[in-house]
Order: sequence, then C-alpha cells, then structure tokens
Amino acid sequence: MEKYQIILVIAVILAIALIGTVAFSVVPAKISNQRSNQEGTISVTGEGKVTVVPDICILSLGIEAQDKEVAKAQKKTADAMNDVMTTLEEKGILEKDIQTSDYSIDPVWKERKIVAYRVKNMVKVKIRDVDEIGDIIDAAAKAGGNLTRIEGIRFSVDDPKPYYAEARRKAVGDAREKAEQLAELNDVELGEPISISESGGYVPSSKGYYRTMEVAGATPISPGETEIQLTVDITYAIRE
Repeated sequence: MEKYQIILVIAVILAIALIGTVAFSVVPAKISNQRSNQEGTISVTGEGKVTVVPDICILSLGIEAQDKEVAKAQKKTADAMNDVMTTLEEKGILEKDIQTSDYSIDPVWKERKIVAYRVKNMVKVKIRDVDEIGDIIDAAAKAGGNLTRIEGIRFSVDDPKPYYAEARRKAVGDAREKAEQLAELNDVELGEPISISESGGYVPSSKGYYRTMEVAGATPISPGETEIQLTVDITYAIRE
C-alpha cells in the first residue's frame, strides 16, 4: 500500500513539473511572434498639397439697429434688411444662396439700467462670381446705410472633389516613395500596404471685413489662392 502511495506522489510531482515547463515554453514563443510581426512592417506618412484659386465667396452681412423700444428697433432692422435683400436679388444672387445665420434682440445697458434695445439680423450670402464681390459689397452697404454690418468674407471652392483626388494621389505617391527608400536603406524588400488612413482637409482662406457706413467707390477684394492638403498614414509589409 505504501508503495502505491509513493508512486502516486511521484506521479503528481512529475505532472506539476511538466505543466510548469510547458507554461514557461509557450509564453516566450507568443511574445517572439508579436515582435516578429512588428518588425515585419514599414510605416510612413505621406503629404499631398494642391493650390487652387477660389471660385466662390461666402459673405457674412446684415443689419443692426438700436432704439429705446424693441418694436421700433425691429422695424428699423427689417426695413433696412429688406432693402439689402432687394439689392442682392438685383445683383443676381439666388434665394437659395442666402441663409439667415443670426437674429438677436439684446438690451443695451448703461449704469445698470436698460437704455435701449439692439436688434441684429445676419445672413450668409454665397457669391458665385468672385469678380463681382466688390460691387456686391458696395451695393449692400449702400442699401443698408449706416445700419449695415459686413463682418467677414470666406473664399472657397464650389466643388473641391477633383482637388481632393489630386492631393490624395500626391500623398499616396509621397508615402510610397518614402517607404521604398526606407526599404532600400535597410536592405529589405517592400511588400503590399496592410493599413491606410487619411487625415487633413480643405482649409479655405479668409479675409476679415467690417463696414458700418455707405461706400464711395468700388471696394477692392482679392480671392488670392488657397491650399488643399491631405495626409495619409500607410503601413507596408516587408516581403520575405
């Protein structure tokens, strides 16, 4: 009986030792495999830029009036805004290209007392003929008189998709060129891309503008140029 007990104890000890040996042999193999995967790739970032001339303008303009009575301030604003809208229509601006961006009624305080009310009505106007921007600004300012507020101009591209495509093509080409150079310098062969991500986008140029009086003469406005930039991150496999 004692003989069988001794054999059983020895068997248990051997089993525990065997399990420990297997456990220690499996873990390093898994880590080695992960390291091998990491070392088998080349990651690069490519940039693509395209310079374009804007073909549309987004003009932020409106009317701001003040009076001791809210109703009178509203009427002043409405009358002047109607004149501005009529002028924009006469200049060929379509109704779909005019969007209200802000309407507010605020008290005017002086020495902790409300002395008047300020009413403001702002719209965003898309101007499709950039050569007419100066004339349109002047006409709108004249129609609204001293109540006119022109708070900003932003130039953009009506259809940026072709420019995005060109910037993307350049970014991918730039990434490929960098990856090939890295592979050559490290004496390895570049494989296929295994992951691709894109970031960046279109950043329009802008020009601040503020006017509160009638305009004498044409206002010079230049759209200049703007830049579309895209960035791609690509990871390539190293071919064995």
